[in-house]
Amino acid sequence: MKSPFANCDARLISEPSKVVFRNEEYSYVYRAYECEKTKERFTTTQLDDVNTRQVYNQYREKYGIPFEDELAKLMDDYGVSASKLSVIMGFGENQIRNYLDGEIPSKANGKALGMIRSVDVFEKYVESAKHLLSDSSYKKIKQRIDDLKGEKTDPAFEMIFRTGERSIFNGYAAQSTSKLRDVILYALSLLGDTYTTKMNKILFYIDMLCYRERGVALTGLVYSAQPYGTIPYRYNIIYSVLNIPQTIFYDNGKEYAPFRLDEMPKITTLNESERHIIEKVSRKFHDFTSKEISSANHEERAWILYKDAGSPIPFSESFYLKHI
Repeated sequence: MKSPFANCDARLISEPSKVVFRNEEYSYVYRAYECEKTKERFTTTQLDDVNTRQVYNQYREKYGIPFEDELAKLMDDYGVSASKLSVIMGFGENQIRNYLDGEIPSKANGKALGMIRSVDVFEKYVESAKHLLSDSSYKKIKQRIDDLKGEKTDPAFEMIFRTGERSIFNGYAAQSTSKLRDVILYALSLLGDTYTTKMNKILFYIDMLCYRERGVALTGLVYSAQPYGTIPYRYNIIYSVLNIPQTIFYDNGKEYAPFRLDEMPKITTLNESERHIIEKVSRKFHDFTSKEISSANHEERAWILYKDAGSPIPFSESFYLKHI
């Protein structure tokens, strides 16, 4: 990056900082470019977005406010539009649409939206707003509610994620077994045969890079620092429950079991920017062996600081990555 202040380069800096948002102080990692000559700093739109999102993430977590994608999923589950949900919740006509665009709700509105994660609570709101809905709309929504009540929980989700809570330890990412599987399969299609040790590191770098560039991770996995590097919690369960294809062969009497694709999988849950992040990580580490990527991983601050901590790695460490 060239500096706008002098005829020289500008370096990207990351440093702990604090900011006041809605009368409360929040800590975050400030990212900016610094002119090598004048030491003046400047940001880009992307850096501003990530700096801001770090604070918004914490506010949402603290007050139980749904994230934009979570709100969109609730609308889809309940079969309501933004304007109709505004009516049901008793908000202004365009309020839900504004929240979908990233506006942070007030504590009161945020709490109310958090409560309708429960189908039973949402049903009470619908009943209270029945007089504001047409008969056909009311019946359609009630049918969706009844359908949701009859759905069974996804055992794979429970085994992998345990809870749907979003925090700094999973990069505030939405958790989805189908998306996690698509991430692994897409990475595998780019990498070729990949062993468990390497795939664990690939997932770590994908999630950390995604958080660094967007302010939110991709898979919703939690990572810890172990002797062989950073790994997802319950990684053995992940690969088996999601049926990640694996082959077994023998060489000189020794057994090998890499993940291997026999055909290109159909990927449906990843958007262009998410694919770009997976591609970037896959290109970087394509030729690394499991041993080489583990050695590189051991040089990361995230592993050095948390290898003896016995606690998960916070995604704030993404801003200090060394190898990508």
